[in-house]
Amino acid sequence: MDWKEFTKHLSDILTPYPPLPLASEEEFQASAKRITQAIISTMEAKVPYSRLCPHSKQWWTRELTDLRHQVNNLSRLAYQMRGLATHPCHEDLKTLKNRYAESIEATKKQHWIDWLENIEGNDLWMANKHISSDPKDGGKTRIPSLKIRNLDGTTTEANTNQDKSLLIAKSFFPLPLADNLVPPDAIYPDPVEPHTPFTSAEITHAILKLNGLKAPGPDGICNIVYKQCAKILTPYLTHLFNADFMYRMYYEPWHQFTTIVLCKPGKPDYMIPKACRPIALLNTMGKLLTAVVAEHLTFILEQHQLLPHTHFGGRPGRSTTDSLHLLEEMVRNAWRSQKVASALFLDIEGAFPNAVTQRLLHNMRMRRIPRAIVDFTERVLTNRQTQLKFDGYISDWIPINNGIGQGDPLSMILYIIYSSDLVDVAKSH
Repeated sequence: MDWKEFTKHLSDILTPYPPLPLASEEEFQASAKRITQAIISTMEAKVPYSRLCPHSKQWWTRELTDLRHQVNNLSRLAYQMRGLATHPCHEDLKTLKNRYAESIEATKKQHWIDWLENIEGNDLWMANKHISSDPKDGGKTRIPSLKIRNLDGTTTEANTNQDKSLLIAKSFFPLPLADNLVPPDAIYPDPVEPHTPFTSAEITHAILKLNGLKAPGPDGICNIVYKQCAKILTPYLTHLFNADFMYRMYYEPWHQFTTIVLCKPGKPDYMIPKACRPIALLNTMGKLLTAVVAEHLTFILEQHQLLPHTHFGGRPGRSTTDSLHLLEEMVRNAWRSQKVASALFLDIEGAFPNAVTQRLLHNMRMRRIPRAIVDFTERVLTNRQTQLKFDGYISDWIPINNGIGQGDPLSMILYIIYSSDLVDVAKSH
């Protein structure tokens, strides 16, 4: 695809609307809708449609296609000469088939080597997963009939896709607790600093960090579009994101996302909903905004030391290796003092979907996080909707009124703040 034509077409659509500060809530909503529709119309006009095939392989090359055509042509000739066992085409076919099989094996191997040599970041964990897992255990390809045991001892079975989606949604998105766990007489300290507007450099940095090959959200806009059109879109997004904080608004389609349902590998029973796992696909524009806020929030947390120093997960400059070194040092110090070292390990099931939103907001205010970011978090986690997708089926919109969303850069930081109480309790004991 020609990205020059794509960016020119997008620029022509947005040119009548220069990037200016948005003066009202109506302009905020109109600007978000205009940018989204401009990108979608450009994709429809300039992106060629590809014919997807379930047998497509990333390692396949044009040379293998040519060899396959040669094998097919020679196979037809050998079939015509099947009565002449001494005809040279039979020996040529055997030789060509062996060459074709060897080429496939060599291409697969070279593709794997090239991928290993260029991986970085999270791809290292993916490579380790491929190497260490059972080569044929990728989980079931389709969602089978599901069963769930009720409180009265009876069993409910779901055979249709609609019934399956209800059981899976109940497993993925549990109902909120009756108690929001917020003290009624809480007194909040003043924030450590006021919120500052976003800059174009921050927006550009968030765009460049996007993985261009990620699957798109409900709007169908891929990350690669924002990466290739960063110069055009950054001025518009800067004013749009700042208006979100100025008017305390949120674009409604950003609340909607798609949840892909996959079977977990290595599970003994795939007839229970817990054998499935969700993959959340969000609209990129809303995910960009949460990425910028996540950068702001991370800087504030580290700059003012608002988190326990023993909290390592999801924080810059703090790896799993560092936490293991600290644990080892604490144990050895206890031994040197003739004491017994003990540890408490908690495995929190369904941590993200079971997080209480009001408790999270309470923790953020107690940590002295700027009120603008706390209010933004409340807007992000309110009125969310998702559709489940599995086996070619798309469910109706499912409302979500509990938990911390997954799939965006802000979710991990929010859960760190939410679970910081556990670190403080453990430290006090």
